[in-house]
Amino acid sequence: MANAGHELLFCSVRDQLSSAQDVVVSSLHWCLVSNDFKCIGSGERVPAHPRQSEMLPSHWNSSQDVYMLLYQHNHKTYLLKIVQMDSMLLVHLMRHEDEKITSMSIKVKDFATEDFSTFHSATKNMSKLQSRVKQELLSEFLAGNAHQRAAGSRRGQGHSRDEDDPLRIPPSHSQRSRHEWEQQNDPFAVGGADLDPFGGHPGGGGMLMDPRRGGLPGVRPDPSAGLPGRLPPGAVPPGARFDPFGPGPLGGNRAGPDPDHLPPPGYDDMFM
Repeated sequence: MANAGHELLFCSVRDQLSSAQDVVVSSLHWCLVSNDFKCIGSGERVPAHPRQSEMLPSHWNSSQDVYMLLYQHNHKTYLLKIVQMDSMLLVHLMRHEDEKITSMSIKVKDFATEDFSTFHSATKNMSKLQSRVKQELLSEFLAGNAHQRAAGSRRGQGHSRDEDDPLRIPPSHSQRSRHEWEQQNDPFAVGGADLDPFGGHPGGGGMLMDPRRGGLPGVRPDPSAGLPGRLPPGAVPPGARFDPFGPGPLGGNRAGPDPDHLPPPGYDDMFM
């Protein structure tokens, strides 16, 4: 924190100083201004049309018992209230929006004197005061702003990171599609098709022959429409589980050779 700006502030209010505690209050004001706080007036009432400034407002030290200064920072309003108690100053900083408060206490003689002739004669241990103000009064408010910015940055980057992830499963996929994707990429899923008799496993296959396929890949007639020569239409309710029975109506479109095409050697009894 540069002392040059602090010295200029001291010179601007030197004629208004009436006590060592005035020096401390003006130094506290500078600590807030150096952390991007802007003063918008004195008292507890927030102005209808606040004007931000780095200077102390008029009548800022009209009361030597209680000092009240208003500030704005990141679109939030703060009240700095300083209460004089013997040789101590009790300092409170409250954020109006949620009434969050931080506090500290200061021994006036540790940071100011009654010699107002120059900045250096009136002030002392300013680096220590500045460090305490940042740690005890401002750290929680400044940390909250940093966390919000970081969270916003993570939210903005999260979408692009997901899109660039080659292993990401698109959220638009159904739960079944996600399950199939996982099975297809699972090295321990070998043999899984045998657990699905009708070949619903993503790897295909199935251990039972489905006569409804008619030997045509991908063709599954609806059994509720009937099976030629076996079941009349409507015999199987729509959507009902249907287990095949007997040789299927494969006809001329069967996938394999006709087992009756060549009889066994010596086979001549049609009733056997």
